[in-house]
Amino acid sequence: MGTQPTYEMEDPFGGVAQIELKRDFTAHKRAASDEGGLFERYQYFTPGLFMGLIAVLPLFSIVFVGLRALSSLEVSYFAFSKEMGPAAQRK
Repeated sequence: MGTQPTYEMEDPFGGVAQIELKRDFTAHKRAASDEGGLFERYQYFTPGLFMGLIAVLPLFSIVFVGLRALSSLEVSYFAFSKEMGPAAQRK
């Protein structure tokens, strides 16, 4: 058997993938002066926060009504006791 030639793959990207990528940090630089208060520089009350509050309030009210209904149930202590008398022997 003879020696087989080594296979060399063609470059499918044509050398484009070997470009060195650099990040652009100019958009992330903050202003040197800290003008204004915290509420002027940042947005604390976003629409997502308001939507979450609007969704949580009805859910909590439903849970509250359900817990109140459960706590208002009255069951006697003998409701779950086993009958031991002569009436239980006839069944």
